[in-house]
Amino acid sequence: MVFIANYWKDPSKTMVTVYSNCDNVELRLNNLLITNGGKEQSENSTHLLRPPFIFKIDQYIPGRLEAIGFIKGKPVARTYRLTPGKMRHHLGIEIDLSGKPLTNNDIVFVYAYIYDENNTVISDADDLVQFSLSNAYDQALFIGENPVRAEAGIATILLKTSSMASSNEITIIAFSSTIKEQERRFVVSVIQ
Repeated sequence: MVFIANYWKDPSKTMVTVYSNCDNVELRLNNLLITNGGKEQSENSTHLLRPPFIFKIDQYIPGRLEAIGFIKGKPVARTYRLTPGKMRHHLGIEIDLSGKPLTNNDIVFVYAYIYDENNTVISDADDLVQFSLSNAYDQALFIGENPVRAEAGIATILLKTSSMASSNEITIIAFSSTIKEQERRFVVSVIQ
């Protein structure tokens, strides 16, 4: 596992922290290897089983920041961050089902992501996102404030299904007037 703890959008933040359970991590910026990094051994990491890898990048350059994790010299994990664009392009919807089907009397998180034209979450987007349901027929409702202000480019709301929900499909709609493609639909089935 590798995780880059940096959105790679702020020119003043050129220290990049990478969390990993790998033996070694390689960091690349626009395919160029960053060589001045390694495991951090400080008062903040003395009690961690796997201290983070810290890299200092000499100059901020927008683009693709990629971390590759190695175990016994072989690449086993990879992740990347793209510098987000400024223009809000479209929404994406995800439901946290945790690998299980949506059932009666269920409560799940619904996320609306604010993306740029390259499918990168705009991490400083704080737009209002309105959630609604179609084809719900009293089978489900949203819990919490609606519209929801996005934090770090993600608007989150709870969806609750009723005790009488059937195997009908529910359409979740996310809408924001500040985004080029203002509306996104996501269909989910409710299983009895």
